[in-house]
Amino acid sequence: MNPIQKILFLSLMVILPLTQCRAEGWQVTSQKDGITVYKKDMPGTSLIALRGETVIEDGMPRIVGVLENVERAKEWMANIAESYNIEKKTETDRWEYNRTKTPWPLQDREFVIHTLTRLIKDPEPRLVIEMVSGENPKKPHTPGVVRGELIDSRFILKYIGARKTHLTCEILADPKGAIPKWVVNLFQSKWPVDTINGLKKQLQKQDIVENQNLARALLNP
Repeated sequence: MNPIQKILFLSLMVILPLTQCRAEGWQVTSQKDGITVYKKDMPGTSLIALRGETVIEDGMPRIVGVLENVERAKEWMANIAESYNIEKKTETDRWEYNRTKTPWPLQDREFVIHTLTRLIKDPEPRLVIEMVSGENPKKPHTPGVVRGELIDSRFILKYIGARKTHLTCEILADPKGAIPKWVVNLFQSKWPVDTINGLKKQLQKQDIVENQNLARALLNP
């Protein structure tokens, strides 16, 4: 995965969010190795939104265990130089920091992300992890680093079985700075596949700790 792909994690300001037009406009761009990739043109910007879908042979609690362990993100997300929780308000409401390495002469990108998690049980169990850029006084801008912005991003996990989960990942982001948008779109196009494959590889590790609260919730409808 090229370094600019992970610049991908953040956004623009006045833009129609994915949540308002989620059901329409997605175009399939590839289907390979069980992963379907979509793109969507967004009104008011030359950036594109991206989506990846697949079925993972593992349980929701373990997958969430990977996604919520921010400090270990660089083990499976390419080009992550630094990643940690800025502030954890509750189990479902936290602020994250993410710094990505970029090739010379570009400056590194940093992202301050507000993450909200919600479990929906009807009609079928699914977990939605939504991420968007924001300002947090506990993490001021780092000199010499460009702050990108995540316009809209989410992971959606749907329960299929104890060891099978349908995963959707979506993102619309702007790395900011002097990078032409067509270059951003070119590198971002690989993000869904790289993200899903990185997650699958991380799940193969024996020390992944599942989310016990989610495990209990799935057992108690």
